[in-house]
Amino acid sequence: MTNWNTKSNGLPLATDENTMNPNPIETDTKNNRDRPIFYSKSDPGFYCVGIHGDAIPKDAVAITREEHRTLLNAQSKGKVIQADEKGYPIAVDRPPPTLEELKEIALNRRRARMATAIQASAPLQDAVDLDMATPDEERDLKAWKLYRVKLNRIEQQVGFPTQIDWPKAPDTA
Repeated sequence: MTNWNTKSNGLPLATDENTMNPNPIETDTKNNRDRPIFYSKSDPGFYCVGIHGDAIPKDAVAITREEHRTLLNAQSKGKVIQADEKGYPIAVDRPPPTLEELKEIALNRRRARMATAIQASAPLQDAVDLDMATPDEERDLKAWKLYRVKLNRIEQQVGFPTQIDWPKAPDTA
């Protein structure tokens, strides 16, 4: 029989009554090997009695440990686990991103590129402000400013956010 205790760090431990030695959750493979794993459609996720006790959602369906391993393997390869019409878990292709997600991805990329552009142009701007810029530095600063303007205008492109013609960063090495 396995008892569930809590260690001082708050993590649950399984204690085997025969040895009274604490073991991490589910190390008793003899007792856990045949226990089913449950999947809930209403609260998507996997559950097992040893961890969740009576807190398993009512709509949860039992699956074998082999089915569970197969699903997790598919998930590790990019699939998404969801319930079929009967509530059983299946691995399906990840849906394409929504327009809102594509917009957020594009704006995050723009922020990253803008940060690079600002970092590259700041010392050039300092040299211009202090009347210390060389002709090459003035040319490079103008190129970085043009790049930043183009980055700020990606949302005005006809295909945004599904098709973006990203401006090329200046080659000012």
